[in-house]
Amino acid sequence: MDILTLYLPYFLIYGVYLYRRRPVLALAIPLIFVPKILAQVIKSRMYLDLEEKTAPLIRKEEGICVLCRRTGLCERNAAAEYRWHLY
Repeated sequence: MDILTLYLPYFLIYGVYLYRRRPVLALAIPLIFVPKILAQVIKSRMYLDLEEKTAPLIRKEEGICVLCRRTGLCERNAAAEYRWHLY
């Protein structure tokens, strides 16, 4: 929704302004922002792939910590309690 209400009018107004100044300048908008949009799409896909790869590992680690808290044998809990007592 932001695209329709904010960015589209913004780029249209600047595109018309630049075209009236010099028609070649209007080409600057797509030349600048198309690569930026493509880079953003690629970055979001990479983050999605990374999240899909790391989510099972994080869930596994959280499951181990839950078991450690129940038994009281977790090394990280002992370190956290030690740090807590330092402050």
